[in-house]
Amino acid sequence: MIKNNTRRGFTQINKHVVICPPCKESQGQRPQSHKVGMREQGKGVVNKATLLDNPPSALCATSPTLGGKSTTRGFTLIELLVVVLIIGILAAVAVPQYKKAVLKSRFSAVMPMAKSVADANEVYYLGNNMYALGQDDLDVTPVTAGNTSVKLSGEYQNADENYEYVAAWRTDVPGVRYIMYQKNSPKFASNIHCEADETNEDALWLCETGINGTEIPGSNNTASGEYKTFLLAGNTGEDTLPTSLVKLAKQLCGNNENCTYEIKGNTLTTAECSGDENATGGQLCINKTYDDTGAQVDYEKKVKECRTSSGIYPNKQCNTWVYNQENTFLSQKYESCSLSLATWENGQCVPSNASSSNYSGTSYYDGNRALTKSIQDTCSSFNEGKCSTINRIIYGPGSKLLASFSCKWPDCSQVDSSKSKWYGYDTTGARTEQTTLSYSGNNTTFTTRNIQTGEVVNTITCSTTKVNWETGTCEE
Repeated sequence: MIKNNTRRGFTQINKHVVICPPCKESQGQRPQSHKVGMREQGKGVVNKATLLDNPPSALCATSPTLGGKSTTRGFTLIELLVVVLIIGILAAVAVPQYKKAVLKSRFSAVMPMAKSVADANEVYYLGNNMYALGQDDLDVTPVTAGNTSVKLSGEYQNADENYEYVAAWRTDVPGVRYIMYQKNSPKFASNIHCEADETNEDALWLCETGINGTEIPGSNNTASGEYKTFLLAGNTGEDTLPTSLVKLAKQLCGNNENCTYEIKGNTLTTAECSGDENATGGQLCINKTYDDTGAQVDYEKKVKECRTSSGIYPNKQCNTWVYNQENTFLSQKYESCSLSLATWENGQCVPSNASSSNYSGTSYYDGNRALTKSIQDTCSSFNEGKCSTINRIIYGPGSKLLASFSCKWPDCSQVDSSKSKWYGYDTTGARTEQTTLSYSGNNTTFTTRNIQTGEVVNTITCSTTKVNWETGTCEE
C-alpha cells in the first residue's frame, strides 16, 4: 500500500525507501538512480530501501538532459527586443489617441451646461429687453462643478455689448473655451465658437479636429488674447472679433516692470512711471491710449508730487499736473487726505473711522487753472474695521452744488436711491432742476424734474454698469 506523506515530502511504502530503476538510455537520458526515501518518526534515519522494477510513475521522475545540460528552451534577446518594440509602437499610437478621446469627452460635458444658461438668458431677454449681467438674475441653477466654469459676457469687467454670449470651460481641459452666442447678440448671433490657446497643441487639435471647427482667419489677434477661434456653428458673415488689446498691451509693455495697462471697453491705456511721488521732483508717468485698431488716440504726461504736513490737523497733500504730447499744460488735480481721520495707502485716502467731517477732498482745475469741480467725501458708516458707506458731495464752479449721494466705499458703487440727488442750473446760475434715481433689475432710471413745478422734464434708463454717478447720467 502506497501512502503519500505530503508533510515530509517522502513517499512511504510500508516504511521502506523506494529506489527507482535507471531510466532508459534509449531516450537520450543519462542513467541515474531515483531514490524516494522516508524517515521514521523520531529517528531521522532511513530504515529500509526497496528497489522497484516497475514503480508507479508518480514516484519516478526524470529530467531531460543533453550532455549534462538542460535542453529546456527560453526566449532569445532578439525575441525579447522585438516584443518590447511592438509594445512601444502600440503605446505610442494608443496613448495619444486615448488622451485625445478623454479630452473630447470631458469638453463635451460643458456644452449642455452652456446651452442651459444661454436658454435661460434668452428668457431673461424677453422680459427685460437686455441680457443678464450675471447668472444670479437667471432662472437656472448656477454651475458649481469644481472643474467647470460658466460665465456670461456681462460678468466680464471689460464687457462689450456687441458680443453677448455664454462662455464655458473646464480646468482639466486647459486652453479651451466653448462660446455660445445669444440669439440677439449684435455680432455673431446664434454662433458657436471654440477658442484654443495657440501655444497648446492639444487645445488646437480639440477645436479644429476633435469637434470639427473651422478657424476664423486672424482670430489669434483678437480680444481673446493669444487664442485662435474656430467656428462650430453659424455664419460669421461680415462680423469680426475685437482686436486683442491684451496682446497689444503685452507687446507695448514687454518686460518693463514699470509699465502697467488698463483695458476699458474698446480702449487700452498704458502707463509707464518713474520716480517717487513723495520725493522732490515727484513721479513722472507717461500714459498712452489706443483704440481697438491699435492706433494711439491720446497721450498724457502726468507729474505727481506729494507732501505731508503735521500739526493739529495733519494731512497728506498731492498735486498732479497733466500735459499733452507737446508739453502744454492741460489740467491739475489736488488731493487732500486728513490723517486724523484716514491713512494714505497706495495713493489712496483710506478712512480709518466714521465721522461727520470730510476725510478726503479733491479739486480739479482746467488749463487756465480755474476750478471746474471739487469732491468731498465723508465716511458715514464703519463696519468690520473699514468704511462701508460714504456720503459724497460734488461742487462746480462758484461752489454750486451739483450732486449729493450715498454710495459704497471704496469705488462709490451701489448708490442709495433714497439719499441721492443731482442738480441743474440755468444760465443765470439759479438752481432749476433736480434728478433722482430708481432701480429695476440691472437697470437704472434717472428722472429729472423742474424744482418749481415738480414736472418731469427728462427720463433716462440704462444698464447700471453704464452710469456716470458723478453727473447722474448714462454713458454712451
